[in-house]
Amino acid sequence: MRPVPPKSGDGLLLLALLVCVLGSLILLAAPLTLSSVQRPRQVRLTAPAGKTKVYIDCRPEGVVLYPGSKPISLTALRGDDSPFQTFLKSLNPQKTYVLLAVRPEGIKTFQTARSEVRRRGLPFGYEPLDRDWRLLP
Repeated sequence: MRPVPPKSGDGLLLLALLVCVLGSLILLAAPLTLSSVQRPRQVRLTAPAGKTKVYIDCRPEGVVLYPGSKPISLTALRGDDSPFQTFLKSLNPQKTYVLLAVRPEGIKTFQTARSEVRRRGLPFGYEPLDRDWRLLP
C-alpha cells in the first residue's frame, strides 16, 4: 500500500482555520487588556499585626498624609514646628506603622520624608507606586 499524498488545497484549509482561530483569540483578549490598562490600580498597603497604619504619599510637590488627605509641600517637611513634624510627633511608635508610598517623580520627597520618619524613631516601610495608582484605606 502506498501512502496517499496530501492534496495541495489541504494546507491552505489548515492555514485558513489557524488564522480564524488566532483572530478570534485576539478579539477576545483585546477588551480584557484594554480594560486593565484604562482603570487606575487601587492599592491597599498593609502594616504589621497590631499596628495602626498611616500613609505618607510622596509626590513631587510634597506629601499627602492619610488618613485625612492633608497635603504638605516639600519645603514644609523640615523644621521642628512644621506641619509634617507636628504630625510625626503625634504618632506613637509602639502603636503606629508609617507606610511611605513612593511615586515615580517623588523620590526627593521620599528621601526627605524617610529621613524625618527615621529621625523620630518611627517604624516604617515603603512601597513604589505608579503615578495613577490610588491608595485605599
